[in-house]
Amino acid sequence: MTPLLFVAYVGACALAVYAQLVFTIRECRRLTQRGETAIDQLYVRIERYLGLSFRSKLEDWLQTVPWHQMAAGEQRVQHGNEQIVIKPDISVAPDSQVDDILVTNHFVCGARCQLGREIYVRGDCEIGQSSIVQALAVDGRVILRRAARVVRWLDAEGNVALEPGCEVRGRLTSTTSIALAAGSSVRSAYAPVVATARNGSTQPTPVPRDSRTTLSTGTLEGWAAVGADRHRIRLLAADCLEYDGDLTLAKATILPKLVVRGNLTIAAGSEVREDVKATGSVRIGGNSVCCGNIVAGRDVQFGCLSMFAGVVYAERHVRFGEGVLGHARGRHVAVYACETVTLGHNVWLQGKVAAGRFVVAAR
Repeated sequence: MTPLLFVAYVGACALAVYAQLVFTIRECRRLTQRGETAIDQLYVRIERYLGLSFRSKLEDWLQTVPWHQMAAGEQRVQHGNEQIVIKPDISVAPDSQVDDILVTNHFVCGARCQLGREIYVRGDCEIGQSSIVQALAVDGRVILRRAARVVRWLDAEGNVALEPGCEVRGRLTSTTSIALAAGSSVRSAYAPVVATARNGSTQPTPVPRDSRTTLSTGTLEGWAAVGADRHRIRLLAADCLEYDGDLTLAKATILPKLVVRGNLTIAAGSEVREDVKATGSVRIGGNSVCCGNIVAGRDVQFGCLSMFAGVVYAERHVRFGEGVLGHARGRHVAVYACETVTLGHNVWLQGKVAAGRFVVAAR
């Protein structure tokens, strides 16, 4: 390579590096010139944030309109490019399409309607079969008929009932209760009571809880008696044990906290007093009681008629058998799966259940 070509090559490389630096510096300057992005902490802390926020905005939009008195006739208020329709009672005929924000005392729509904007109802609300709604804020009760769909969120003061095939793609919140029929699904449900429908068939038979072996950190003989390999057990703290490998336990009362580096299976009729964490899956047998939190690197499964009183978290799926109860005195329970949560018949929870994909009531 001649000196001239070498100088040209070095100059081209320097020019390419300079060009990259110019673009980088320009983007950095743009970022520094932008204002700070405010994070609304209430969105994280308050489950009903979306419904309450919409109600507050509606008050601002309608400051000059005496809409609380709900005049006999229909009122229309222009808000930017949208219209707000105010009417004492609204009934939408089947197969209709409405693209206005609706404010009413009572709302009913027929089957296969498409409602493109938010709806605020001061009383009760009924969404017809196979209808699509953007968002609902309701001060009374709500019923979604079969295969109805809410695209964004639904917030209610009263009871919320979803018939089979209904879907809420965002937050579903109620200050009273949420009832999920078989085949209905939500992204997140939060209420004092979240329940699935009862099964008409024979209820599962409870497993007797007597004759359980008590497991503690003080002695390892009991662990060996219910199926654990004592050589794989290690004491992490005075109240915590670690087990290396998959662990299957016969019916027992487990007193300490437990960390399992593998899969954990606990027999029916057991009692877990403290937190449990497994790198694999956790399977709790039927008619068992879990007083602490359950965390799994894969799946969590509760057998029929089991009860839990803490947080249930799974990196993949959570599945509750028939009659599972989530209840804690003085606080709410919480269930979350990164993929799906499946609720069996007659599941009853006090708190929140959510999933990365969807929460579904089993058929």
